[in-house]
Amino acid sequence: MLHLNLLGTPEIYLDQQLATRFRTRKAQALLIYLAVTNQSWTRDALATLFWSETSDTLARKNLRDILPSLRRQLGSYLILNDEIIGLDPSSRFHCDVTKFSTVLE
Repeated sequence: MLHLNLLGTPEIYLDQQLATRFRTRKAQALLIYLAVTNQSWTRDALATLFWSETSDTLARKNLRDILPSLRRQLGSYLILNDEIIGLDPSSRFHCDVTKFSTVLE
């Protein structure tokens, strides 16, 4: 099971083991963003959000470069296709921020 403990120092656990190896900080930030927003996003939207200082072409390339390592690390938790990236809502993952937001509502 994927657990994201983000209130405080971020800790991400996969199958009860601390996942500390992300290719880049932006790869980790992408995972956190997908979990906290709890929705899928277009590749263009994510590329623009994470690499706003670069051209669209370079931003999409940078996104493509980090996705294989995330796919290897997260496997079935990640939804990737030609246009959409997200966490699979049918997979069992826990994010303390989304749980906290739900309780507040």
